[in-house]
This record gives sequence, structure tokens and C-alpha cells, in this order.
Amino acid sequence: MTNLFVVHHQIVIEAPASAIWEVLVSPEYMKQWDELPEGYGSDPLELGSIINWEGYSQLTVVEFAPLQRLRLALYVPKWPLPAEHYNIGYTYTLSRQGEHNLLTVEIGDFAAIPQGESYYEESVKFANSSLQKIKQLAEQITR
Repeated sequence: MTNLFVVHHQIVIEAPASAIWEVLVSPEYMKQWDELPEGYGSDPLELGSIINWEGYSQLTVVEFAPLQRLRLALYVPKWPLPAEHYNIGYTYTLSRQGEHNLLTVEIGDFAAIPQGESYYEESVKFANSSLQKIKQLAEQITR
């Protein structure tokens, strides 16, 4: 049986779904919780948007359901298998938990790639820090 290296974190955010979504898809906010390539534009993400770190990695928006779900597929040229052999990406899902909004991030599965455990461990750190920053930004928008 394969060990799944999938990060799964969630956080309650005291802000409207529209503010959380804005922080997720607007480069103005994205660059505050994630790194964007130098010179990346200012247009919000949409289905088919590509974030390209030339020669290093590429994220493509493959699922876009406003105020609900955003999925970015990750492609890294140095990984030996063709991209269709793995399904690695970042999925952000917004849902309601009582009177609050819950943001869930799922990152991975890194099991199919070399050094998958190390990518998994770095993604755990990223999920923790990015969710905290997304929460802070979304809650600031609504003040």
C-alpha cells in the first residue's frame, strides 16, 4: 500500500466568503500569503490561469467555482514521470461551519514523486502559515 503524502488543513475565518475568495484569487493579496513570480500581473485568477516560475514550476487553475472551490494543478519539470502519472495540486475549499466560514486546503499527493516526503513536509509548513495569513487578510478586509 502506498503512503499518501497529502496535506489537509483547515481554519475558521470570521469574514464573508467574498472576502476570503478575494484573498485567494487576487494577486494583490496572493503575494502576501504566497510567492508569485517576478512581474506577475494583477488580473485575478480564473479557470485556465497559469502562474509560471520559468524552468522551476507551474501552477494552472483547473477548477474554479467562485466562493466555493479553487484547484491549482502543480507541474514541476524535474519530476521524472509525465504529469498524467500524478495528481499534485493545491485545492482550496470554502464551506460553512455553523455561522462561520471554513477554509480547507489540501496539497499533494506527493507519494508518486522522488523526495515526496520532503515536499510533503514543506507543504505542511506552507499550509499552516498561508492559512493564518489568508485568515488575517480576509478579516482585515471586512473591518
